[in-house]
Amino acid sequence: MNFEPILLFITSFINLFLGIFVFTKNVKGEVNKSFSLFASAIAFWGFGLLTLSLVPQGYKSFALNYCLPILHLGLVFIPSSFLNFVVSITKNKSLINIIFCYFVYTLSVVFIILGRIGLFDPDISYLYGSYRVVGGPANPLFGISFLVVSSYGIYLLYKKYLTTESSLEKNRLTYLLVGLYIALLSSITNILRVTGIIQVYSMAHLGVLFLNIMITIAIIRYRLMDITIIIQKGFAYALLTTLITGIWLLGIFTFEVILHIQSLFARVLTIMLIMFIFQPLREKIQLIIDKMFYRERHDLQQLLKKVSKEIATIIEKETLLSTVINIIIESIHPKYAVLMLLDESLDGYKPEFGLGNYNSSLVIKQNEPIVRWFNEEKREILHEEVMENPEFNGMRDDIANAIERMVSIISIPLISKDKLVGILNLGPKLSEKPYTHDEITFLTTMSDEVAIALENTKLYTDLKKHALDLEKKGEELRIANMAKSNFLKIVSHELRTPLTVILGYLQLLSLKAFDNEGEKRGIKIMEEKSKHLNELIGDILDLSKIERGEVYEIKKQPVDLKRIIEEVIFIWTPKAQEKNITLQSRIPQNFPLIMYDHELAEEIFSKLVDNAIKFIKKDSGGKVTIRVEDKGDVIEGCVEDTGIGIKKENFKKIFERFYQIDMSDTREYEGTGLGLAIVKEILEQSGGGIRVESEVGKGSKFIFTLPKEEVTGELPKIGLKGKSPQETRVLLVEDKEDILELAELYLKFHDYKIDTARNGVVALEKLYAQKPDLVIYDLKVPQVDGYEIGHILRDHEDTKDIPLLMLVPVEEEKNLDKIYKAGATTHLFKPFDFKDLMEKVGSLV
Repeated sequence: MNFEPILLFITSFINLFLGIFVFTKNVKGEVNKSFSLFASAIAFWGFGLLTLSLVPQGYKSFALNYCLPILHLGLVFIPSSFLNFVVSITKNKSLINIIFCYFVYTLSVVFIILGRIGLFDPDISYLYGSYRVVGGPANPLFGISFLVVSSYGIYLLYKKYLTTESSLEKNRLTYLLVGLYIALLSSITNILRVTGIIQVYSMAHLGVLFLNIMITIAIIRYRLMDITIIIQKGFAYALLTTLITGIWLLGIFTFEVILHIQSLFARVLTIMLIMFIFQPLREKIQLIIDKMFYRERHDLQQLLKKVSKEIATIIEKETLLSTVINIIIESIHPKYAVLMLLDESLDGYKPEFGLGNYNSSLVIKQNEPIVRWFNEEKREILHEEVMENPEFNGMRDDIANAIERMVSIISIPLISKDKLVGILNLGPKLSEKPYTHDEITFLTTMSDEVAIALENTKLYTDLKKHALDLEKKGEELRIANMAKSNFLKIVSHELRTPLTVILGYLQLLSLKAFDNEGEKRGIKIMEEKSKHLNELIGDILDLSKIERGEVYEIKKQPVDLKRIIEEVIFIWTPKAQEKNITLQSRIPQNFPLIMYDHELAEEIFSKLVDNAIKFIKKDSGGKVTIRVEDKGDVIEGCVEDTGIGIKKENFKKIFERFYQIDMSDTREYEGTGLGLAIVKEILEQSGGGIRVESEVGKGSKFIFTLPKEEVTGELPKIGLKGKSPQETRVLLVEDKEDILELAELYLKFHDYKIDTARNGVVALEKLYAQKPDLVIYDLKVPQVDGYEIGHILRDHEDTKDIPLLMLVPVEEEKNLDKIYKAGATTHLFKPFDFKDLMEKVGSLV
C-alpha cells in the first residue's frame, strides 16, 4: 500500500491547522502572521502533491490544470515566507535582510509566471501508481534559490541562538533549528528527483512532518509565538481525526485492493467499521488525551476552589499574604515569589511578603507606565512578551525597565474596585520550564481572590483600629471627666480661699480692728488675693476658648522680648522674694526685635515663671533663669528652675488641661493645672512649640520656640506727647458704675484730670467741648459703642490724633482686628488689673 497520500494529507492538514491557529491567536503579531504565511505555503504545496497523487490515470488534463497550479503556488512561496518568518522571529531587520526579503518575494512571483508559460514544471508523468512532476528548464534555478534562501534563514536562526541570553528563547530556537535542518535535508531528495539528476524516494513530506512535530513541541513546552492550550487541544483532536481518516483509507484499500469488494460496498463497510468498532476506541483515546492535557488544569482548578475557601476566611493581612505565597511556592514551584502592596506614604508599591531571593527594597511608583498599564489592561505581563507584543508600543522601554527591576518572569496585577492594590511577581520555575496557560489562569484567578481578601483584611483592620480608638477615647473621656471633676474641686478651693481671706479682712477693716500698719498689710493681702482671683478667672476664660476650639488672635507688631522679660521679672520678684528665690535673665545685649503679639509674649513668660516659682521649695536658695536665643529661623526661649523636678513619665501629661502631678486634697502646691496647657496652646497656634527637660530633685527647663519673622514697623514708644499727668485731660467712658468710680479714683490718685460719661451721647458732647488728651472707652457703651466712637475720632481733623484706649470684654478677643481698624490705639481686656490700666495710660500720654 502506498502511504504517501496519507502522510501528505497529515502533513498538509497540520500545517494548515497550525497556520490558522497561530494567526487567530494574535492577528496583530508580526511573528504570528509571518509563520501563518509560511505554514500556509507548505500546506498548499502538500495539498497540491496530495491531489496530484490521487488523480486516477487518464485524467492528466485535470491534474495539469487544477492540481499542478496549487502545488506551484505553495512551493514558490515557501522560501520567501520562510525568510520573512525568520527575520520576524529573530528581529534581525537590517537593511540587507529587508531588501533580500523583497527580492525573494519578487523571485516567487517570477517562478509563478515561469510556471504558467511552461518553463518551471511543464509536464507530469504517471509513475508508481500516481502522477509525478516533470521539471522544466527553470526548475534547477528554483532548486538552487530554495537551498540558498533556506540555508540563509537557518544561519540567521543559529546566529540568534548564539547571541540570545534568554533560556526560554534558546529552547524555542533549538526545536526550530533541528526541525528546519531535517526539513531542508529531506527537501533535497525532491529537488534531485524533479530535476532528473537522480531518481530517489521523495522525503520532503516526511521532513516537513518532523518540522511540524518540532514546532508543536516548542509551542506546547516553550510558548512559541505565545500559543497556549488551544493549540494543545486542537493538535490532539487533529491527530485523532487524522487517525480516523487513516483507518478509513486503510479500510477502503483492504476491501477494494486486497479483498476485491466493490467500491460502494467497500465504503459502506468501512464506515460501519469506524462507527461500531472504532467509536469506543475513539472515546478511550479522547479520554487519554483529555487526561494528558488537562490533568494539570483539573488539579489547579481543584486547588483554586480550596484556596478560595481558605483565603476567604482569613482576616489578618500577614496570615493572608504568607498563605498565598506558600500556596504558590508549593503548587507552581517558582524560585521566588513576592507580593508588592500599595504604600500610600511612599506613593508606590513595595514588597510586603515573599519567599526566595527577591529585592526587598524595591519601590514601583504609582506614576510609572507599568502601573498605568495594569490599571488599564488588568492582565498579567510576561517578561518574554514585553519585547514582542505590539500592545506595549510607546511604553516598551519603560515597562521592560520595571520588569527588570522586579526581576520577574511574570507579573500579575491585584485589582480591587478598578484600582491596582498590589502586584504579584514570580521568578523562573525550578524546573526551568515556562509557565503554562493553566498555571497563568490559576495565578490570575487567585490574584483576583487575593485582591478581594485584601480588601476584607483592610476592613477588618479598620474596624479593629476603630474599636481600639473608641476604647482609647472612652478611656480618655473617663480620665478627662475625672480630671474635670478634680479641676472643679480645685477651682472651687482656689476661688473660696482668696474670697474668704478678702471677706475676712474687709470685715476686720470695717470693725476698725487694725492699726495703720495692720491696715496696710491687710490691704496688701487683699490686693494679692484679688490679683490671684483675676488670674484664675483669666485662665478659666482661656480654657473656655480652647474648649470651644477658638484660636488666639495674634496681633503681630515689633516686640522687644528683653523689655518684656524685665517687666515679668519686676512683677514676679515680690512673690519670689517671699520664698527666697532669685529671678534672673540671660539675654544677649543686642537681641533683635521680633514680630509677635506683645501681650501673648508676656503671658507665656509670666505663666512659665509663675510655674517655676511654685515648684521651688521655700528658703532653698532656688533660682529661676530666663533665657532667649536667636537660632536663625526660630527664636528659642527657656525658663529654667532649680525646683523639685519632674519624672520622665509625666513630661507629656503636665501640658494636658486640668493635670497636676498631685491631684489630692492634701496637695502641697496650689494651682488649677491650666497654666502650662494654655502656654502650649498659645505657642502651637503661633507656629512654635514647647518641651521640657527635667531631673527629679535638680530642677526643670521649659524650652519653647517661636517662628522668627522679619520686623516691619517700629516699636511703640512710651509717652508720645511727653505730658505730665497734671497736664493730661482724660475722658473716661464706662457704663458700669462701680468700674467707672474705681477707674476715676485711680486716675485722680495719679493726678490726671478726669471727665466721665456713662453713655455715648454724653461722651460725644464732652469730646467736642473739651478736646481731651486721651479717651478711655468701653467697647459696649450704649447709644454710641466703641466702633462708632473710633470712626468719629479718626474722621474729624481736630480729634484724629487723640489716643483711644479701648476697654474690651475678653469674649470680644476675636474682633481685635475690627477694633483696631475702627481707630483704637491700644486695648485692655476686661476684667483688668487697675495697675495695668495705669501702665497703659502712662504709655499713651
